[in-house]
Formats: sequence, structure tokens, C-alpha cells
Amino acid sequence: YLMSDENKIEEWIPDVEESKKLYEYFLEKYPLERLKELTLEEYTNSDKNSFCYMLEFGLKGLGSIKGSSSFKFGIYRYNKRPKDERGCLSDEQYAWYSRYGMNSRDAFENIKNNIFEVANAAKEFNLEKIDSLDLSKMVKWKIAFLYSNYRLINIFSEDVLRCLSKKYGLLNADVASFSEMYRFLLRYRNDDNIFEFSSKLWNEWLKGRSDKKYYAVGASFKSGNEDMTDDFIKRFKVEAQAAGSLSHPNIVSIYDVGNEDDVNYIVMEYVEGYTLKEVVAQSGKLTWKATVKIASQICAG
Repeated sequence: YLMSDENKIEEWIPDVEESKKLYEYFLEKYPLERLKELTLEEYTNSDKNSFCYMLEFGLKGLGSIKGSSSFKFGIYRYNKRPKDERGCLSDEQYAWYSRYGMNSRDAFENIKNNIFEVANAAKEFNLEKIDSLDLSKMVKWKIAFLYSNYRLINIFSEDVLRCLSKKYGLLNADVASFSEMYRFLLRYRNDDNIFEFSSKLWNEWLKGRSDKKYYAVGASFKSGNEDMTDDFIKRFKVEAQAAGSLSHPNIVSIYDVGNEDDVNYIVMEYVEGYTLKEVVAQSGKLTWKATVKIASQICAG
């Protein structure tokens, strides 16, 4: 995106023709059927036409997957041998996740099969299958975009997709799968070119970041209420002040606790979105994966 002299985020308009050329160049280099014959060297070497290099650096104009380590590709060729980590293996040239295999060749064969399955599922627009395939999310969804025939949004950040899905009204945005979020957002594409539509979404997210505001809402009750004993009010204030000292992304911030005209109140951060009760009411019983994800967020807070 572009920054103005006032350091404000401005709208970014993609060069559609240039994006198409880049898209087609990649497919000429790596057509679907060629993925079956992809070698470990072609996948990992430092040549600018290698599969991994093109995904991360050569095709940045088609969506970024920067961030995290090279392990996101499942296997990579290292310059300096990485330290031994749980779940990872290495030999004299390569490092990889052990879940893919006990040696680099076997590991790559499994990774290559998953890459082909992702690309083939994208061609058929079977997004749910892509969810289930064992590759890092950013990598597999960029691959899916490249083989989707211009049908998939080229935004691969989970946080950005969740933010946009929530903004557009997906009730279970906090726990939705990538396939759910992509299908939901694509409802709003209309006749837009996929690059223009993706750019529109991205710019909305950027604007939301730059214009982010915090709103306070009050939770209050009158002291005269017969259920509000002096002990209850005392505990209310102590617990609210204690909560106000906490700072964590999963905990709503409390800005003030007080009493005005015999009304006790808490002023807290307004968080846009839906309650767990509303999500369950819309979506029904949560899957065990969604339940674990929500529980882990609660525990983290």
C-alpha cells in the first residue's frame, strides 16, 4: 500500500494486467500436472524460479506469505543448520517437519503430494478439502489461489480474514475455517475482478487499522436495588478494579469504575462482534475443533 506525506494509509489500486501476467507466468512454469514431477531441488533451491522462492518473493504482488520460518514450506534447504527442535529433523542439506517423514526424500514426497492435492482441489474449488490437507495455512492457500482460475481471494493472513469476515457479518468469524471465510467474503464480490475485489478488502482492513477507535460502554446498577447488598457492591468494585489491572488481547479492557447519582458503573472497551451465545444460536453445536480453539483463548486470557 502507499503512504501519503501525512503518513496516512491511502487506497491501493492493483495493476490488474500486470497481476494477470505474473499469475500466468507462474502457471506456465508450474502447471498442475508438473507438480507431480516436482523435485526436491526445484522446490527448495535458492534460484529465483524455484517453487518456494516464487511463492514467497517472486509473487509478492499476488499476496504476501511473509513471516514465520522456512519450516512453513514443510521442508527447506538451509544455509546454516537449524538447532534441533521437537518435531523437526535435518540432514546435511535440508530441514523438515518429522511428521512428513524420517528422511528428506520421503518427507518431500508427502509434501509434494499435499501440494498437488491442494492445487487440484483449488481447480475444482473444493475449499473444504484444502482445509484438511497438511500444509501451513498461508502456503497452501496461496497455492490454492494460484490454481483456482482467478476464483479465490489473494489474502492469506488468518487475522486479516477473520477481521474482514467479522466486519461483513459472519457470526462465527472467530472460529470459522479458511474455506468458510473465503466462501462468505466471495458473496460480496459481485462483478469485480478478483484482484480488484481482494484489493478492496485489503484496503478496508488497512483503513480499519488506521482509523481504529475504542468505545466505552457502561455496565451499571442502582445501589437501591434490593438484590444489591453492601457486600455485593463492595465485591463488584474490588473485582472490577482487579480486572482493570489486567492487560491481555483476550480480556476486555476496563477503563473506569465508579458511582454517579447512586448508580454504580463500569466503563469498558467496546469489542465489535458476536457473543458465544449468538454464534451457537446461528451455527448450532460447535465442532470439537472450534470448542478447543475457544477454550484455549479463554485459558490464554
